[in-house]
Amino acid sequence: MIDISYPYFIFGSPDSIDIDVLVDHPGATGSDADKLIVSLLKEKYPTIKDWNLSLIKIMEGRIICTMQRRGSEDAVHNSLFYTYRHHEQKYENPLTAPVKRHMLLAVYGCVRNLLAINAATSEKQFYKQVISPVLKEGNWQKEVALLDLLQYEKPPFDDEKRTLGLNKSLAFDLGQTISLLNGNELYTKGDIIQHHPELAPIILRQPSNVSQAFRPKIANLQSLIGLMDINQSEDFVISCDDEIINTRFGSVIK
Repeated sequence: MIDISYPYFIFGSPDSIDIDVLVDHPGATGSDADKLIVSLLKEKYPTIKDWNLSLIKIMEGRIICTMQRRGSEDAVHNSLFYTYRHHEQKYENPLTAPVKRHMLLAVYGCVRNLLAINAATSEKQFYKQVISPVLKEGNWQKEVALLDLLQYEKPPFDDEKRTLGLNKSLAFDLGQTISLLNGNELYTKGDIIQHHPELAPIILRQPSNVSQAFRPKIANLQSLIGLMDINQSEDFVISCDDEIINTRFGSVIK
């Protein structure tokens, strides 16, 4: 297998059309600086130019740092832990055990992703006029309520491939978060399809009625969020059980 000077691990769905790879790099910081390292690695090793590469840092059998676009450390850790076996690997699995998931952080991430993605799609005017002011306010209940206003009748992009890819990503996030709140951790397309068959065409990047599939799922997510004891003591700070997060930066306070 390819040698890129650093340990790397393929993860995700066994039938993925992408090659998702995590590189255990000592220079990983979780900041935008990681993008430069990724670019330099692909420049140095042209054979990996098509890899969907992300940096991580592992310490004592646990992922302690990851690129933000990949998700939180706990989510990436468990994703690699549970899907490592689906792929041919050059290196042994470095993770010793799964970790406890940050439920509140996962919920925040899903809600914020559903809202913020509109800034780059055909709904960007709606984002600017309606969504952005609420996000800047830092009121969690208003953000959750905004999900009712999201529209999926119009394709987010003119390019069908981009549209199918984005819808697949949103469907995966929705199904994964709903299942997590119901006590199930899902990390592959097959898992999502098994637990959420109505999302199957979208997960498989097939043309389908996205609004018809998403609306009940978003309502389900809102209902599950309503069952959580989420408190907000100040703008941009929410807590639930023993978790406290900053919603401005998407970071864990406790």
